[in-house]
Order: sequence, then C-alpha cells, then structure tokens
Amino acid sequence: MELNVAYSSDDNYFQHMKISLISLLDNNREFSKVNVYILSNGISDTNLQNLNDTVKASKANAELIVIDFTKILQKIHTTIKFHLSSFGRLFLGECIDKDRVLYLDCDSAVNGSFFELFQADFGNHICTAVQDNVYKKYKKAIGLKEDDIYFNAGFLMIDLKKWRHENMQEKAMDMIERFNGNIPHNDQGVLNAICYKRILRLHPKYNFQCPMFEYTPEQLRQMIPNYYSEEELFEAKKNPVFIHYTTGFSNRPWREPCTHIYKDIY
Repeated sequence: MELNVAYSSDDNYFQHMKISLISLLDNNREFSKVNVYILSNGISDTNLQNLNDTVKASKANAELIVIDFTKILQKIHTTIKFHLSSFGRLFLGECIDKDRVLYLDCDSAVNGSFFELFQADFGNHICTAVQDNVYKKYKKAIGLKEDDIYFNAGFLMIDLKKWRHENMQEKAMDMIERFNGNIPHNDQGVLNAICYKRILRLHPKYNFQCPMFEYTPEQLRQMIPNYYSEEELFEAKKNPVFIHYTTGFSNRPWREPCTHIYKDIY
C-alpha cells in the first residue's frame, strides 16, 4: 500500500517542512511507497534539491513530486498574507490524481506510523481531522453553532474522490468570494464551513496540539464543547503519532525559550 502525503510551503517554512518530512519517512516504512507532494509557493531550486537529497538519504522507497502552487494562488482573491501557502490544501483534488491524501502542516514532527489510519474506512466522510479549540465568535462567523465541533486542519486526511465528485474546491472558492477573501481563520475556516458534518473526528494522538498539555483535561472540557475524554487526552500526550507545534504558552522549538514537552523530537 502506498502513502500519499502533501505539504504546502514557501521558503520561510522550508526548514520545518524538511524536519517533518524526515520524521515522516523514518516512521512509515511499512508502506510499499511514500509519495510526497510539495505544493511550492516559490521554494528556491536550492531548497528543492535539498529536499530531494533528503529523500534519497532516507533510503525509504519515496518519491518527491513538486507542484508549482504560485499559479494556483492567482485564483485566490484575498488580502490575507499570513501563511498564504496553507490555502494549498483546498486545491489538492486538482493537484493530485489519487484517491486519498494526507495533508500535513509543516510545523510538525511525525512520531508514529500512519499505516493503520491510511487503510481505514471512513464511510461517507470527506475528511478526517482532530478537534480544535477556537473562540465561539469564529464558529458563528462561518455559520456554525457554539457547541458544534470545529477541527484543526494541520493534519487532514482527504478522500479526493469524494472531494472532486462533490465539487468541494468550487464550494471553497465560493466561500472565499462571499467573505471578500477575509475568512475567519483563513482556509481552516473554509474547510470547517464547507465540510461541516462530513469531517470524521480522529483520536487526538493524530494531531497533538499545545493546549492538550498546557491545560488540564478538565479545563479543556470546560472551555470546549464535546471535547475529548481524559483517557483520550492522556493517550495522546503519552504516545502522539503527529506532533503539531501550534502557537501556545510553551512556544515553538525553533524559538527561545521553549518549554514544549516534545521540543527534543524536533
């Protein structure tokens, strides 16, 4: 079985993407092949060659496929400049001719295998993701209720067949236009709005975020409606499969001081 993974980045996040890629290949050798798709928003030739050398040095059966994302970005009419590359996950159905792909944010480290997850049946769901914590105003702004589950798009499994069949890219573009390019929470807000009730909630170990250790389970469950159980959060903290270095009190490993409990893995 092949693993299809996608990153979207520019030169600013190249270092973090490279570290995530190395950890991905080290922890997923059960797959017959790993296809790594890079949506490049102007990544330099030198850095792309560096990535190719990294893949070869890993001795994994992996292939790097680079997609020029700069042309696709011209379709997005927005004044948002913050991490514009992250909008790449909205166009994976157009860019990748596969049935299923796993999108990973660059600010991450892979700490386990995706083999079991990648072969699972997700029924009628279009995406699978881990729940996030956001202010209620952001949910309301995109049409969700206060107690609706809101997902983090940094670890996102997409059924590309359903995505294409149901014209999800067109729905995403329509929403961007409806908000005049200023969507609450950017492309993550788009995904939560257009995929509402079509996103399967994953175990938190597949997207271990800073609040999961910066707050107690009791505090998290008080702040976030329908959040994970104490047992699930404990397992995610003890054995995270995917570590997402989101912003938080602990800071990120490439910034000082950092107190993240998994900064050494980075």
